[in-house]
Amino acid sequence: CMYVCVCVTNLRSGCVPALVGCVLTVSLLGSIDPRRPISSGFSTPRASAWHQSVCPYTGKCTAAPDGYWGTDTVSRWLDQLEAQNQGMDIWSIHHYLDNKSCYFDRNNCIRNATLASIAAGRARQAGALLYVGEYGGQNPNFTGPSVQDQAFPAQMLQFQVADANSEGAFALSTIWAWECPTHREDMVCIWPKSTVPKEQGSARMISLLSDANAKLNPQSIGVGGISTA
Repeated sequence: CMYVCVCVTNLRSGCVPALVGCVLTVSLLGSIDPRRPISSGFSTPRASAWHQSVCPYTGKCTAAPDGYWGTDTVSRWLDQLEAQNQGMDIWSIHHYLDNKSCYFDRNNCIRNATLASIAAGRARQAGALLYVGEYGGQNPNFTGPSVQDQAFPAQMLQFQVADANSEGAFALSTIWAWECPTHREDMVCIWPKSTVPKEQGSARMISLLSDANAKLNPQSIGVGGISTA
């Protein structure tokens, strides 16, 4: 078990007090129960997170000529990731395939699961673990139905296994989503043994998850320790 402290997702000036409060809460939780790790529950910092921390929303920005929506370098983005997860045992990001996103270089955008590997590297340097609390393919086809739709979550699982094999920090992940009754009409989720056409990728996605689980933990059976046979 772990505690999840859901606070803020960007270090804009108006959010700093909330972040400070979260850090104090984490410190208090840790003093009461030092056995359980604590995670932030954060999403991924925006591609412009550092710019948004130093620039006004509109108008000239002395610190960054490209302004509020400028694209962060890898190092500045990682600094923001570390800052918003300060005091946490387990850093958190959420990452989906989004063809509109563009990290690090406008001429050579990073938007795939590589982002998790970059985040895991900094988490390891900080002595923390990384939890990808949500991930999936392009909205609304998060988990299928086609092999192409599943390429992003498959890559995320491959990165997690590879990171574990190198004793990295990428320890946990949660796919979006396993069954989703309130969103069944407007998105694609995993539904075991479903006969709905758009959910026909479920069996393959379960197989990918089970395979990753087996590689990460040879003692596991199926998904979440439950047989999927």
